[in-house]
Amino acid sequence: MKRFVKSCLRRRVAAVGVAVSLAAVAVAGGAASAASGDLDPGFGGAAHGRAEFDLIDPTFLDGLAVQPDGGIISVGTTTAAGSATTGAVAYRLHADGTPDTAFGRVSLPGPTDVNEAAYAAVAQPDGKIVVVGTVTDATGHYDMGMWRLTSTGALDTSFGSNSNGLVTFGRDDSDEVASDVALDPHGRIVVAGSRTGVDPDIAVLRLTPEGALDASFNGGSAAFAPLHPGSDVARSVAIQSDGQVIVASLYAGAAGNAVLRITPGNAISEAVLDRDFGGGDGIAEVPGTVATNAPDVAVGADGNILLLGQVSASGTLDGTVVRLTTSGTPDDSFGSATGAHIDVDGSNETLQSLAVLPHGGVAVVGDAGIGARAFVAKLSATSAPDLTMGPGGVRKLHGLASDLPLRIAVLPDGRIIAVGSSDVSTGVAYRLLGDLQVPKCAGKKATISEPRPPTTWWGLAGSM
Repeated sequence: MKRFVKSCLRRRVAAVGVAVSLAAVAVAGGAASAASGDLDPGFGGAAHGRAEFDLIDPTFLDGLAVQPDGGIISVGTTTAAGSATTGAVAYRLHADGTPDTAFGRVSLPGPTDVNEAAYAAVAQPDGKIVVVGTVTDATGHYDMGMWRLTSTGALDTSFGSNSNGLVTFGRDDSDEVASDVALDPHGRIVVAGSRTGVDPDIAVLRLTPEGALDASFNGGSAAFAPLHPGSDVARSVAIQSDGQVIVASLYAGAAGNAVLRITPGNAISEAVLDRDFGGGDGIAEVPGTVATNAPDVAVGADGNILLLGQVSASGTLDGTVVRLTTSGTPDDSFGSATGAHIDVDGSNETLQSLAVLPHGGVAVVGDAGIGARAFVAKLSATSAPDLTMGPGGVRKLHGLASDLPLRIAVLPDGRIIAVGSSDVSTGVAYRLLGDLQVPKCAGKKATISEPRPPTTWWGLAGSM
């Protein structure tokens, strides 16, 4: 028997789309049956949890950012029909998964408009979007490219000094590429990438919120880290609460992937590797793991560092999530000394992107081999798989091509966004319920049944 309990069920819903999602879950079968791996029926309209980007030309979507209003930004690299060059582009979905036709496809310009590429993006608190990648300069060299868009998709002419929304950085004797971007606690823009060539080096720079090279970082220039004779390539970046920079890299001298911690320096001193981190050289490694091309990294609320990798397992490769302590030592209480392993049907797994959940766990997106075999996995703060996602804590995403980039983000309420492509002509976004909390009334689970304007919701108490 169910009855109304008006005193505790009248509430205001602040998070974007939460009310719609919970109401839809109730219609689909009741809040009590909702599981972390369920597709969010309040997203994507009739597709119930799945939405598509209206790609105009063949495009590799390679970066993901979520705006404060829930808008989903995906950036990538496109090739127009009949063209021999590439362009950098951005697309947007509304919070409910419908394409933002006013935003449309934003083409990101370069100095020569030849062979631009976009690899990552981050949303600022005001909804503006910073995109990073590479552009071609007048000499034919590749430079780091950093663009900023307004929340509606216009190039932000206040960013940088050229009134075109673009900031570039490069050297005359090498090529540079920006692979990832993050915001520090003061809103400054930290970009990680590489100086390419015969002996690639890691490159990190910091911009002010206005788009100028930050004079308080490495004396106002980019920091290059020649770590080892061989290829040293930065793939992802995260920022600690004290402003120190965490970079995950493909490091020629490492056992598996490597994590660097960089102390930013100031206006008169260089940025340096933090010798109190890792093996006393500012570099942390994880023996027993295998290097991957997608070593994503994140910093948890407790300051510990999460890193993606692979491990050998009975003739196959499992994906693994490694937790490093604040001093850069592998934390064997999180799964094992080689992390928490993720296996999908005995396949070779590659984890491509991770995000920290608001309740301390971690969500990852990866692939289980060639073909449409993408998946999302969810682990608790203690590395236990969330079995409400599915067997082994895994939710398979049918229709996402696993040989194309996959990215993940988490909303403040714990719902999970996964973005990829079914092919180069169709970008796809999924939204899972993740850590979305089931509403309660007097300590019992409740379902939301009916909206009443403006933001008041009534519901049904659980069985009494």
